[in-house]
Amino acid sequence: MTLDNDFAATNEWVTGVNGPGTFIFPCGSKYDKHGVSEVPDNFKIISSPVVIFQNPDGEELYRDTIGCDVLPEYKGETPTYGEELVFKGWDKELTVHPEPDTFYYTAVYEEQAPITDVSKCLCFTAEEAGSEVSYRSDEKANISIQYSIDDGRSWQTLKPNEIITFGNIEDKVYLKGNNTNGLNGDSEGKYWTGCQFIMSGAISASGSVMSLIDGMGISSIIPNKHCFSYLFANCTSLTQAPELPATTLTDSCYLSMFMGCYSLKQAPELPATTLLNGCYQYMFEGSLELTNSPTLSATTFAKNCYHGMFYDCEKLTQIADLPAKTLADYCYSSMFSRCVGLTQAPALPAMELADGCYNGMFYDCNNLIEAPQLPATQLAAYCYSQMFENCAGMKNAPELPASELTDGCYSQMFKNCSSLNYIKVGVMSLDNDFAATNEWVAGVNGPGTFIFPCGSKYDKHGVSEVPEDFKIISSPVVVFQNPDGEELYRDTIGCDVLPEYKGETPTYGEGLVFKGWDKELTVHPEPDTFYYTAVYEEGHAPITDVSKCLCFTAEMPVSKVWYENYGNLTHLDSLLFPDLIGKRRKNNPDVQYSIDEGRTWQPLLENEKIKLNNVGDKVYIRGYNPDGFSHSCELNYFNMNDYVFAMTESESTTFKMSGSIAASGSVMSLIDGVGTTSVIPNDYCFYGLFKYCDALTQTPELPATTLTKGCYEHMFEFCSALTKASELPALTMADSCYWAMFSGCANLIAAPQLPSVALACGCYGNMFDRCTSLTEAPALPATNMAVRCYNNMFLHCISLTETPKLIATVLDTSCYSDMFYGCSSLMNAPELPATTLSPSCYAGMFGECTSLTKAPELPAITLKEYCYYGLFRECSSLTQAPELPATTLAEECYGVMFSGCMSLTEAPELPATELANACYRWMFSKCASLTTAPELPATELVEECYDGMFFECENLNYIKVGVMSLDNNFEYGATSDWVFGVNGPGVFIFPCGSTYDKHGVSEVPNNFEILRGPVTVIFQNPDSTVLWKETINCNEVPEYKGETPTMGEDYFFIGWDKELTAVGDESVYYITAVYEDLNKYESLHLTVDDALYLVLPGGSETIGYELLEGGGSRYEIWYNGEIITEGAVTNDSTIQLICPEEFALGSYTATLVMFDERNGRGESDFVFHVMMKDDPTNSYYVKVWNDVVICRNGDNKFVSYQWYKNRKIVEGATLQYYNDVELLDGEYLIYVTDQSGKSYFIEPKQFERVEASYSIVAEPSIVNQGSDFTVVVSGVEPEQLKNARIVVYRNDGVVVNILDDVETENEMHLAAIGDYVIVLTVNDGKNANCKVLIK
Repeated sequence: MTLDNDFAATNEWVTGVNGPGTFIFPCGSKYDKHGVSEVPDNFKIISSPVVIFQNPDGEELYRDTIGCDVLPEYKGETPTYGEELVFKGWDKELTVHPEPDTFYYTAVYEEQAPITDVSKCLCFTAEEAGSEVSYRSDEKANISIQYSIDDGRSWQTLKPNEIITFGNIEDKVYLKGNNTNGLNGDSEGKYWTGCQFIMSGAISASGSVMSLIDGMGISSIIPNKHCFSYLFANCTSLTQAPELPATTLTDSCYLSMFMGCYSLKQAPELPATTLLNGCYQYMFEGSLELTNSPTLSATTFAKNCYHGMFYDCEKLTQIADLPAKTLADYCYSSMFSRCVGLTQAPALPAMELADGCYNGMFYDCNNLIEAPQLPATQLAAYCYSQMFENCAGMKNAPELPASELTDGCYSQMFKNCSSLNYIKVGVMSLDNDFAATNEWVAGVNGPGTFIFPCGSKYDKHGVSEVPEDFKIISSPVVVFQNPDGEELYRDTIGCDVLPEYKGETPTYGEGLVFKGWDKELTVHPEPDTFYYTAVYEEGHAPITDVSKCLCFTAEMPVSKVWYENYGNLTHLDSLLFPDLIGKRRKNNPDVQYSIDEGRTWQPLLENEKIKLNNVGDKVYIRGYNPDGFSHSCELNYFNMNDYVFAMTESESTTFKMSGSIAASGSVMSLIDGVGTTSVIPNDYCFYGLFKYCDALTQTPELPATTLTKGCYEHMFEFCSALTKASELPALTMADSCYWAMFSGCANLIAAPQLPSVALACGCYGNMFDRCTSLTEAPALPATNMAVRCYNNMFLHCISLTETPKLIATVLDTSCYSDMFYGCSSLMNAPELPATTLSPSCYAGMFGECTSLTKAPELPAITLKEYCYYGLFRECSSLTQAPELPATTLAEECYGVMFSGCMSLTEAPELPATELANACYRWMFSKCASLTTAPELPATELVEECYDGMFFECENLNYIKVGVMSLDNNFEYGATSDWVFGVNGPGVFIFPCGSTYDKHGVSEVPNNFEILRGPVTVIFQNPDSTVLWKETINCNEVPEYKGETPTMGEDYFFIGWDKELTAVGDESVYYITAVYEDLNKYESLHLTVDDALYLVLPGGSETIGYELLEGGGSRYEIWYNGEIITEGAVTNDSTIQLICPEEFALGSYTATLVMFDERNGRGESDFVFHVMMKDDPTNSYYVKVWNDVVICRNGDNKFVSYQWYKNRKIVEGATLQYYNDVELLDGEYLIYVTDQSGKSYFIEPKQFERVEASYSIVAEPSIVNQGSDFTVVVSGVEPEQLKNARIVVYRNDGVVVNILDDVETENEMHLAAIGDYVIVLTVNDGKNANCKVLIK
């Protein structure tokens, strides 16, 4: 407690010790003197414990100074250590520290469970608090469903009838399963319920229903019949259906899936094009809120595929097209039966019918007004039976062109169609013997018209014949009428007679003159009523509203405008391409102009120039071209004399200008004459309309919202005077619709907004190519790409500095190819988050962006052909490449990627071990600043894989490859010119065992030293999970330094698949763990006794165990995948551990495996310690007096200590010596740490108790708190009392009092309640002690 003394105990003991440093006294000490015989100068005095909480890297988290009897407490923030680790606790238990020192506690972390990607998992979202979901399942079902309520971080098994309750609106639960054999039904097609959801409240579904099959929702193949039958049947709380992405269906796979879901408002997309028997049967029956059908694009049918699909969907009003041309038995039967909201049916183009194919299709659709055309000319049994029964609102029956009847074909087809007044058939007679028209018009009472082919004499009326009160027609009737329907003349003519008007000259009000009929008078070979309507023209045309007409305004005197038509073959074309003669025509649209604001209009002829003499003069342009202004523009190829020629076939019209002209009004006035339509009528409608109009200063309005293929292609190309563009409001693109629209507009500074999210092939291709004044790109909000959608979009926009965000994660072929190529002012690239690539998706995207300094991240790990080809080509300012984590390559995926990046100093890692043809071809060519090549770990070459890869990388000085040789026999080579211009000096590293020594431009570079190795050793699990990885030299023996390998609870690690011997000929050496399948054994309950097991190298130790059932017959002790001891079990409580001689000192976690005679097996881990052997002649244990033992450490080998007595740890005994206040008596053991950091036990030593010749007694030995007691010494001579000392210890070993002036009787007072040990020492190497209790 103090250094004060009268016997020079510390005389000059720290002379020359000047600090700084730390000096530690016991708790409670108040000593504070410094000097050569005291505490050294500049030493900090500590007399209380200091606890430090830290991270594994030594980062201090929290520090505190506490009392010697105080339990440490962490008061900092929750520890963190990287994104994927979670704090678990501290490396040791928080305990009281009775002696002052600095004590460290290190945070322990565990890996956070991986979060499942739930983006495609089936998800239920509450739309009403308290909503519930569960599922029922037949007893024989064996399905697996898990759920997650924390976005996929953790998953629980969802049992049948277990209810999930949503506490709040927007609460979500994700579902997945591993049901690769399907949910409902069995492999033989028998139905049983594996899963049928039950819901209450209001719940919307999202994500893919396929996550119940594959656990992820990515599969598109339904595995069995009835797989999802009745899955959501009668879920009246379901408001939105999940995604159904399957493209491969099975029989009845979706049978009644959403039956009775009367809250369902929208049906999911159904992408399958090939259907199976009953696959959609009654799928949405009774979904009362459903208004629109999904797209139904299937064209290959099977029996009953759509049967009853929308039965009783009473609010259904919109139906998708049904494109199938060939039908199957009962495929559409009852499909829309009782859809009372339906007013119009979809087109039915099928020409090949099947039995019952349309049976009852529109049964009870009593609001259906218009029937679809039925073009089939050959019928099948019952094909149209009951098709329109009870459609009371339908007036006109579809024409029935078939010339022959068959069994039940029209049976009850129009029954109770009470409004029907028109029927036309292709048969000459309705007489038949096979009920073809049984009651087909029952309830149809006319009046109306029934038309037979010319020459028919059929005249029967009845419910199975012609309806009552229907007039039968079998010859054409022609009616001439005015525009208001007034009949001018009627005539019945023969089927081979030309109609003739025999009435008076038609009139229709004042100022109108009869011009003719709306259609040419032609022969009508079939009977029907045919109408001809009179056409009139005005004597004086009214003034046209020109507010929306295309208008050209002069901005310079004597400006001119005209147009030219294209399309005819030139003389040279005719000579080169004689096959086109007669196939090409010159475009010739209707074009009119007005220079008096619409009062009068004149035809504008081709090349007729309109002169605008003064600034502000205007001319209005219109036309009536409902089929389009310009037409085809196709690239065709022709073969002539073995040469292939490409030729653009264009039937187009282009305006020409001189001077300076601003356009206004709507370009659509060229279509409808007034400029009000928003629908472009045909492909290439405005192709090249103002191409090369360098006099155009302002674009007209482009209001169309419905676009067509190539409609604006090249529209303003090279309009160099334009500075801004018109708005483009369309939200849905068409193929090539804006292709090269503003290409070459060198003064365009503002691009239009592009709001579309529905892209199409090439829609924005070359749109702003060479717009050299454009500085900022418009936003591009689309998330779904299309082929070449942004190809060359901003090519050579040399002033562009700001790019749009590119948020798509799934790409399409060439979607971004050359998008920003040549944008030489661009310094920052947009983020590229896509992980699903497509061929050429990024090819050339930032080529020649010479100001680009930083590349975006490229997270994809699976590549596609040419995906990164030329991505950063000639980016001469680029200094650092992005990481390239991909391990699955594709043809020329990295070709030319960084070619010409002169400033690139560091190449990215290339981890792929399997190459693809030309994958790295010319990747780093001309990267003159590159000094170190990325390691190339692949062990086999492929065609052109490294061709030109480091061409003219003149500063390259390091290359390491995984192949043993560069020799190859590929047609185009594998390393052709790959190091051309690389002249060293440098180092080239082959794997161990390689003998390759060739130098050259396609071999090892000249002046490169060839080295071998090192070798990367990878210890892995059978699933390729890496357990331990290290790099060692050639011929070195690998060593596994990781934790004991594991592979789930059912497997036990037993070793490696190959012997750990010196490595040689491989650059990457794989060693795979081998496991024993525990499922082949019956499980035994085995535990190893919790004891301190000590053993010498080569020695043995008895291990205690307990086996709860049966008895063991043999045992094995495993360590690190190897058996170190095995033998027969000789008793029911212990076995012997034999320690291998080669085991180093330290602690080992081993596994005891025990077997019984009945194929039972149990295992239990335990720890044993290999200890250092003690030398009896020069023991590490030195006894001092009868109560102190010291660990000999003359060579300062040991740096820390922990004492044990009788194999039990002595808490706080961490000094070089141990003072046993109750005298040395028993086995003593020390655990040491040496200077190398290794910790181990030293073989224990036994000491017998040695009593002193004197004694000490406390009188009384039990004392009330606050009272004094006497310590009586006997057996000590008076002269020896001068050297005696009494020390009082608490029962935890803490010194509370020291008495140096010892007498025969010594009065004492102890304030605190507790047990105390009082020790008397005399200079004879022994002590005596007694105990006292203060209560």
